Amino acid sequence: MLRNITDLLNKPYPYYIPYSSSIRLLIILSTMIPLILIVLRPFGLENWNCEYGTLLLAGLTLPIFLSLAFNFYLVSKTLPKFFNEDSWSIGKEIVWSMWNIAVIILATDLYWRFMPVCPVNVGPLGSGIHESLLIAFFPAITCIAINYNRALKGKLRKVEALNRSLIEHHNLRLGNRIELSGDNEEKVSVPLDDLLYIQSYDNYAKIVWNGDEQLKNKLIRTSLKNLQNQINQSFIMRCHRSFIVNLANVEKVIGNARGYKLKMKHYAEPIPISRDTSKAIFQKINDLELIVV
Repeated sequence: MLRNITDLLNKPYPYYIPYSSSIRLLIILSTMIPLILIVLRPFGLENWNCEYGTLLLAGLTLPIFLSLAFNFYLVSKTLPKFFNEDSWSIGKEIVWSMWNIAVIILATDLYWRFMPVCPVNVGPLGSGIHESLLIAFFPAITCIAINYNRALKGKLRKVEALNRSLIEHHNLRLGNRIELSGDNEEKVSVPLDDLLYIQSYDNYAKIVWNGDEQLKNKLIRTSLKNLQNQINQSFIMRCHRSFIVNLANVEKVIGNARGYKLKMKHYAEPIPISRDTSKAIFQKINDLELIVV
């Protein structure tokens, strides 16, 4: 039983923290909660006699926004090991959701204490946090489960379509060679048909290719960005902060609720695709049959 729960909590989950459009998400969440309170008047608010009640409820937007901004832009930056896109899981999403709710509760608690009009009877600071978290836990878990299933189904549908496209050109032959240079003018020449991927290792890059039915590699001192600038083949692309891949040697695409990975020919370990590069990578996979060397 315990193992099943552990396996469930470790399942990959979509990672949204932080991302380029997160400010829009913060604004939506910050305005949505006060709007619900104003319209539905739950928790006995329908009996709240306050001339400025609607205005005060609308003012909750500020502490909620500041709470979420604190978490998204400060907490997530100070704990990089926890907020790792490649290891984000259901368990981490639950912890993150509960933390956000707790911070919002504390911020709104402070908000009510410092309001000069229509005082609200509150106990010691944070006294209701346990009850509030308990109430919020089950709706949060339900939302996480729904989002997980939706994301997983969407990823699997995309994977099926991409793999059908890969089957159509699995025997694509490129010909020619690619020559790459390191910072110390060290050169590596590899047949385009054999190049699999290039991986970043601090100040070095490892070039991996299939030679004589076995993997070969060469470590050279340079950055991925430098090598990327040397490559003029459109099907050799940066798919992740640590990887450049030869899309012509992708055997299949693997997907889970968190994201996608590329299974390369002759290589067992899948290579991750970052969220920022996925659209361009998938478009190029669909267009591989148009390559003319």
